[in-house]
Amino acid sequence: MSAAIAQQMADKELSAVSIALVAGDTLIWSHGFGLADPKRKTPAGGGTVYRIASLSKLFTAIGVMQLQEQGKLDIDAPVNTYLPGFHPENPFDKPITLRQMMSHRSGLVREP
Repeated sequence: MSAAIAQQMADKELSAVSIALVAGDTLIWSHGFGLADPKRKTPAGGGTVYRIASLSKLFTAIGVMQLQEQGKLDIDAPVNTYLPGFHPENPFDKPITLRQMMSHRSGLVREP
């Protein structure tokens, strides 16, 4: 398995990969391959933290939709129903919903 992972890393020019096998809530095995920080020669490990960029949006959306299915929240309710301190400047004068935020239609500016 290590040889196959090394080959994939070489093919894709990856400096590091960490893999974990989980069953239920139990960590079965984890291992890092390559260098998490090539400049410092820091090896990757099972606990290496990686940037996942926009993938966090996918994980957040899945969690929100699971809560919607369970009836624990309503994606068409105003966001401040769940985050009472959320009061952005809103030029449209309508409450921003979770659905709008998840589909990038809330009108929020990216940078202040």
